[in-house]
Amino acid sequence: VHFREYKTKPRQRGLGFEFPTEKYLGRGTKQTLYRHFLRVLEHRKSKAIVLDEAHHFVYGVRNVADRMEVLANRLKSMADEMGGTKLVLVGTYTMHDCLEATSQGTRRLKMIEFPRYQYPDLYDASDPFVISLCTFDEMLRDDIDFSLLDYAEEIYRGCLGCIGILKSWFENSLGLAGDDKITLDIFRESKMKEGHLNTAIDEILK
Repeated sequence: VHFREYKTKPRQRGLGFEFPTEKYLGRGTKQTLYRHFLRVLEHRKSKAIVLDEAHHFVYGVRNVADRMEVLANRLKSMADEMGGTKLVLVGTYTMHDCLEATSQGTRRLKMIEFPRYQYPDLYDASDPFVISLCTFDEMLRDDIDFSLLDYAEEIYRGCLGCIGILKSWFENSLGLAGDDKITLDIFRESKMKEGHLNTAIDEILK
C-alpha cells in the first residue's frame, strides 16, 4: 500500500487503520519507511512477504565478497523483526551463497530449489519438459501451426531447459507473427541470440 494513495484520514478509517502522518514519515527515510512497513505487517497479520528477483540485493552492493556476510545479517535481522510473517526470497543461486555466508543464516532458512529442466525424454509422458511443451501446445493451439513436441529437442537447445527463456521466446514469436499464426520459420527467427544463450550457459555452469 503506497502511503500517498491512502493519505486521507476518512480513507484510512474506512480500512480500520490509520497510517503514520506525513510528519511521522518525514522525508521518507529508510528507517521511517521500514518502521511503517513493519506496522503494516503487524496490522494485516500477513503470513508471508515474497521478494522476487532477490538476487539483486547482492548485485546492488560493491565489494560483494566482503559485504556478503553483512547483507546476510541484515536479511536475518529483517526476518526476525517481521514477527510471525515469513520472508520468502525468490532468486538465482547467488542468493544461496549470500544466505550461507553466516552460520545463523543456514540454521534459519529452508532452501527450495527449482532447477532448470534436464534434457527431455520424448518417450516419457511424465517428463517435466515434455509436460511443459504440451501445456504450451494447448495454450497456443490457435496461434501456432506446428506441433511443439515434433521439435522438442530443438526447443530445448534454444531455451536451455529454462521455462522463463521459453516463455519469452513464445512472446517474441507472437509479436513477430502479428495477426498470423506462428510458423516454424517465425519461431526460429524469434529465438534468443546465440551470444545471449552462451551467457546464460556460462551462468548455468557456474
